[in-house]
Amino acid sequence: MLAAILFSCNAEKETGQLPESSDSGTSASDLYERARQLGDDQTAIVALNTLLLQDSSNMRYKDSLARLYLRNGQHEPGLKVGAEVMKSDWGNDALLELIAYAHEVTGESDKAISGFNELYNSTKNVSYRYEVAKIKYTIGESSEANVILKELADNKELTERIEFLAQEGTQKVTIQAAANFLMAQIALDRNQQSTAMNYLRAALASSPDFQQAQYGMQQLQTLMQQQREQRELQELQRKYGGGGF
Repeated sequence: MLAAILFSCNAEKETGQLPESSDSGTSASDLYERARQLGDDQTAIVALNTLLLQDSSNMRYKDSLARLYLRNGQHEPGLKVGAEVMKSDWGNDALLELIAYAHEVTGESDKAISGFNELYNSTKNVSYRYEVAKIKYTIGESSEANVILKELADNKELTERIEFLAQEGTQKVTIQAAANFLMAQIALDRNQQSTAMNYLRAALASSPDFQQAQYGMQQLQTLMQQQREQRELQELQRKYGGGGF
């Protein structure tokens, strides 16, 4: 995910801690602070829910709780609490990003696209446009995805980078490389191998150490070589007959 996927404690950056709670909530507040210091997200979730029993309208608590749920893959409660926060004055882009990614993971493509489009309109970060293209490709709208990807690939002034899995963890590549790589996949789906190869070359020209593009090119070169050899064999068989030379 992008760097805006923050630890839940970001919601408390201004004060460094949760707001003062009532006496009945003091132990829960202390528990939350202790869990946060230890990086114990599940205990922090319990503490925040306890605090919300005391003050169910506290959006600071809900914002932190939604981020914790979503960051830990607990999408259903995270989306429910996150929706409450986004309807309030406490709504923010960092939480909206987590919500959009959660919708993408849960297969709610329209909601994910809507969230990423809203984030792009708010921030002008074209990484969100790439996410929209990726979802559209996943749901079979490859032509619409290609339109977005071509815009990204052709704009040499863009500086955003996209994270991909690599042999050792992850690596970030230019958004132009990412867009060309996804267009190569779309071309392969359409059996346009030469076009796909051109896109892979463009991806590697932009990010030479792009491991997934390197592997994709190797695989495609092997496939194309095998197909050439198969065509040559078939031509020889037609020329000399199926019984051999």
